[in-house]
Amino acid sequence: MKKKSITLLAILSILAGSYADCIAGLVMSDSDLDGIEDVSDNCPSVFNPDQADFNGDGQGDVCDDTDGDGLSDVTEFEEGTNPSLPDTDNDGVSDFQELYTFNTNPLDADTDHDGLSDQLEIVYGYEPTIQDSDGDGCTDELDFGRLCPGNGCPQCLGDLNGDGQVNTSDLLIFITKYGMVCP
Repeated sequence: MKKKSITLLAILSILAGSYADCIAGLVMSDSDLDGIEDVSDNCPSVFNPDQADFNGDGQGDVCDDTDGDGLSDVTEFEEGTNPSLPDTDNDGVSDFQELYTFNTNPLDADTDHDGLSDQLEIVYGYEPTIQDSDGDGCTDELDFGRLCPGNGCPQCLGDLNGDGQVNTSDLLIFITKYGMVCP
C-alpha cells in the first residue's frame, strides 16, 4: 500500500479556499484585530468591531477628536472632559497636555489649589501640582505676587514682575492670573 503524501501546495489550496481575504497571494490586513480589514475599517489603528460613527464623518467614534486637542472623543468621555473644548477647565493648557505632559487635572484650572492657574504656574516655572513649589513655606501665589516674607518683597505691592515699577506688564500678569470681566 502506497502512502499518500499531502504536499504543501495541496494544504495551501485548501486554506486558500477557506479564506476569502487571500487573493492571488495578497493577504488583507487587520491591524487592530477587530475583524474588519484595514481598507474597510473606519478606525484601522483602534479596536472597534462595531464601526460606530455617530457623526457620519467616515471616521470611527473611537478615533474622532472633535476639538482637535489630541484626545479622542471616547478618551474625553472616559476622563470627564468636554470633547467639544480643547481646554475643558479654560486654564490655557489643553486637556491632552494636562493629562499626558504636566499630569494636572483637566477639570480644575488650579490643580494644586494654591491660587495660580496651571498655565501660569507652568509659564513661570512653578510646579502646578504642588502648592509650595520651592518649599519655602509660602504658596506659589504668595511667591508669585512677591508677598512672601523674606523673598524680596517689593516697595510697591503692585509690582508683580519685580522691575521696580507698576506698569502695563504688571497689569498683564494680573489679568493672566485673575482674568478680566467684559460686559
